[in-house]
Amino acid sequence: MRASSIGWRIVLLVVAFVFLYMFFGYYVALQNPVLRQYYGGSAYSSFFEGLQLNLANNRWIYPLQVFRALLYLTCAFPLIRMLRATRWEKAAAIALFLAAWTTALLMPNPLMPMSVARSHFWETMGFSLTFGALLGWLLSQTTASGDTKARTM
Repeated sequence: MRASSIGWRIVLLVVAFVFLYMFFGYYVALQNPVLRQYYGGSAYSSFFEGLQLNLANNRWIYPLQVFRALLYLTCAFPLIRMLRATRWEKAAAIALFLAAWTTALLMPNPLMPMSVARSHFWETMGFSLTFGALLGWLLSQTTASGDTKARTM
């Protein structure tokens, strides 16, 4: 891949990471009243209100998520390059790889009630599968003759 091609893909993936993080946080995790009470938060009337309030009150959340996105990219890129598979197989493999870590939320822990942990499980599972598939798809190289050639290399 050329540098310009990688560049726009990285920018797109960083934006997607921040959006999906906020999206799954709002539509999955924050829908649980026990979770909101646990963190001392309130319900937002809409997703966009949540984005605006985070921008006004928790500005640090956006740079932190950009950093996390770059960390995910840095860790996943070598895996994508090592896989000898078609593009869609790479996307599925990276999605499953990222989602595997969320299973730790299924185990009881002393830090959070089970209801909160389950909400975070579904939140991070959905996020990891979606972002992982996008990451694997966008950072996979296609060959001139298609994906089937990638398998034989």
